[in-house]
Amino acid sequence: MVASRRFWARLRRRTGSIRVRTTAAAVLVVGVTLMIAAVALVVLLKRSLTEHVQSSAHIRAQAIARELDVGTSPVVPAVGDEDEEFVQVVDADGKVVMASPNVSGEEAIARLSPGEAESVESVSFETGPFMVVGASSDSPRGPLTVLVGRSLEGVTEAGGAVTAILAVAVPLLLVVVGAVTWRVVGKALAPVDAIRSEVEAISSRELYRRVPDPPGKDEIGRLARTMNRMLSRLEEGRVRERRFVS
Repeated sequence: MVASRRFWARLRRRTGSIRVRTTAAAVLVVGVTLMIAAVALVVLLKRSLTEHVQSSAHIRAQAIARELDVGTSPVVPAVGDEDEEFVQVVDADGKVVMASPNVSGEEAIARLSPGEAESVESVSFETGPFMVVGASSDSPRGPLTVLVGRSLEGVTEAGGAVTAILAVAVPLLLVVVGAVTWRVVGKALAPVDAIRSEVEAISSRELYRRVPDPPGKDEIGRLARTMNRMLSRLEEGRVRERRFVS
């Protein structure tokens, strides 16, 4: 019971020190800042990569639309990677009139007007999100809408990789910040501890003793000089008292 009380008393003294509070405040402020920056970084990275995928899909859709305009587009649009891209050509009634092999025989995956874009969660041949964009074509057979879908798997993987790196880097950086703050604050407060120890050791018979006077004109130096002037006044008062008694 006594040991438990002593433990909690020591714990309260340690957690109530300026060194502990300053270190905790520094870690908290830096931690919140890093978390906000990390979330913003991941969000901006995903947005930038998504916009890049959308832009490339839009360029691809416009190229196919131009081929349809002059009647040179093949019946089956070619794709670079059947796991990463698909193409559908839809007429004014919403019927698929052309499609790449990986979505052959399927209905329109998205209902988009020319210039619009939409993210779909998955397609028949691949799980994972796809960015689908639409482009218009005034072909000889009538108005058509070209749908091009590009996989967003790379965006998801990049976001996950960056998140994993930040999940390790942020705690390590907080440990470094805490260690540096603890050391710097401890070094800054070392003269205060020396002053406290000296004052505690001085008795009424040892008023000639003085506390350490650190160099510099900061608050700690002024505190030490103030303490020494106080000890000088006490010593002079003690001497005058002894003379009066004598």
